[in-house]
Amino acid sequence: MLTPAKLFWIRLKQHYRYMGKSLHTIADWTVWLYIIVPALFIFSGLYIELWTKLPEWSYVMRWELIIVAVSSMMLYFQVHIGVEEADRLVLLQHRDWHMKLKRYGYAYSVILLLVRLLLVMGLLLPFIKGTTDLSNEQLLLLLGYSVIAGMTMLTINHYFNKSGAWWRKILRTMQRTFIVGIIYVLPAALYMLEFLSKPYMLVATGVLFFVLIVLIYHFMTKSFNYGQQLEQEQEKRARFTGMLLSQVEEQTQSTKRLKKPWIFRSSQRLFKSTDQRFVVTELRIKAMLRSKQLLQAWIILIAVGSYAIFLVGGSGGWAVVVGIYYLQRFALKLQWDEWVKRDYLSLYIKEQLAGYKLSQNILSIPALIIWIVIAILCSI
Repeated sequence: MLTPAKLFWIRLKQHYRYMGKSLHTIADWTVWLYIIVPALFIFSGLYIELWTKLPEWSYVMRWELIIVAVSSMMLYFQVHIGVEEADRLVLLQHRDWHMKLKRYGYAYSVILLLVRLLLVMGLLLPFIKGTTDLSNEQLLLLLGYSVIAGMTMLTINHYFNKSGAWWRKILRTMQRTFIVGIIYVLPAALYMLEFLSKPYMLVATGVLFFVLIVLIYHFMTKSFNYGQQLEQEQEKRARFTGMLLSQVEEQTQSTKRLKKPWIFRSSQRLFKSTDQRFVVTELRIKAMLRSKQLLQAWIILIAVGSYAIFLVGGSGGWAVVVGIYYLQRFALKLQWDEWVKRDYLSLYIKEQLAGYKLSQNILSIPALIIWIVIAILCSI
């Protein structure tokens, strides 16, 4: 007999099976044997070596702020319930299943949150213990506060994931970022910098825990929005497969009138030259700007890089500039590899190297200028 617990575990197994199949498209046994497994051994050796000797560049970093910044990124995840289109009829027949599925999903999401935070703290722990004077009690208190803040955001993140006009989505994103900054980044950073003593941090943890209890009570007593949750799960899968560049989401023919792109509505030319590399570069720039997902990922990368440079500051900010610049180049390369696979492009683009180099350089310049300006300001 089907129960809410069985339904949740069935959808959870299907979710991981889907992720496994997607990963298998880019990482077969040869990739695991020659790249991933050796990389794990190399990383393990480097991690063990960090406990004995740290590199010189690590001493100029503010690792107490870096751990707060990285942990704050874990607070943007949504509660995973895992409903599918086939569950609509069952959920309509059993209204009480909404709350039960919501509770299972919340408990599962809290476990994932704890694993992520432990992983972040474990990876940064050699740098923190080797370059700072933070005690184990301070780190445990930070971990506990991070878990409570993460659970708080899990209960309210669905309010900021509603559909609507683009300006409403931007406003909700700004509101969520502001809340994360107020309830987590600011108190945790002040505590790591020892501007807040342990008693004040304990009081802040107690207050936030009381707020969490109230929010959980309201969260667990209300059924979730099936349409919003289904759209969220589909978007999550689309982002995952898009990141792997292995699958293309099938789009059914829409009966609505297609809207024009919000930028470059006509065929305006960016370059006067008719050379093939300039034509290819122009096509790629327009493709990037017309794709909301690619543009959003690019803006997020610029914002995260700028935030990291600001937190590190000093000469360490230039190391962050170099690292995030090469990360951007790698992401643009992945986007290029997927973009040129399209049928009309694979037939049109014969000599890809010249167009690839020019487009890579042009798309890398805006973010690099922003990061250099921030690094200069932080070095003054």
